[in-house]
Parts: sequence; structure tokens; C-alpha cells
Amino acid sequence: MIRRSLLAAATLALLAGPALADSTLSVNNTAAGIGNVAGQFVMNKQSGGGLFGGTNTATINNTAAGIGNVAKQGVLNQQSAGGNPMLRAPGAVAAPMVGLGGSNTAVLGNTAAGIGNKAVQNGTVFQKGSPFGANVLNGQNTAAGIGNFAGQSLFSVQR
Repeated sequence: MIRRSLLAAATLALLAGPALADSTLSVNNTAAGIGNVAGQFVMNKQSGGGLFGGTNTATINNTAAGIGNVAKQGVLNQQSAGGNPMLRAPGAVAAPMVGLGGSNTAVLGNTAAGIGNKAVQNGTVFQKGSPFGANVLNGQNTAAGIGNFAGQSLFSVQR
């Protein structure tokens, strides 16, 4: 009796969950004004869940604006968009059934604006998409104004 009730509870939990579960992350690191320093390290792991998988979105920005500011940021982001492994086709090890899984999107922005600012960002992004989803990485690096430095280093693996 215990096994049947546990199986019934697990089946009910599987069916009661949302069909598409999206994961969204938004992180901003900013040094603004005069002579400020902002340092930040972000570690993020997103797994598209739900019955059919979901979409993973991460927007991570690093900004030094004003006069003589420094903003440093390190990012480690792992995204995996896939469906429920219990719904794989019979005999399939890695490929889910048709229509299962979502997309991964990561946007990393690095900006130094004003006078004499320094913005440095190092990013590592791992994206594992479903057979029908997309992996998108958008790295933006901007130095605007007088005597600014914006340095960005990105390493990405997309499968």
C-alpha cells in the first residue's frame, strides 16, 4: 500500500506542476557618482522545468558611471533547457520526445561611461538547449566619455 500511495503522489505532483516553467534572473552591479567601487560575483544555475521544459533568461549588467568609478564583476552562468526526463522516448538516452524543452538566453552588459571610469567583466556561460530550443549569448561592452576603460572577457560553451 505504501508503494502505491507514493507512486500516486509522485504522479499527481508531476501532473499538477506547470507545463512550462520559466527561469528569469536579472542582476546589476553599478558604481555611480564620484570615486566609487562596486565588486560583484554572480553564480547562477537555471534549469527549465515543468512537463515540457521552460525558457531560461539571465540579464547581468556591470556599470561604472560618473567620475573615477570602478565596477568589477565575475559571472558564472549555467543554463539547461530540457523537458521532463521521465517523458523521453522509449530507448532514448539523451534526446527528449518531440516538442519538449525550451531556450536559453544570456545577456551580459559591461559599460564605463563618464570621465575616467573602469568597468571590467569576466563571464563564463554554459548553455545546453533542447533539440528544438535555441542558445543565445549577447555580450555588450561599451566605453563612452573621456578616459574610460571597459574590458570584457567572455567564454561560452553552447550545445
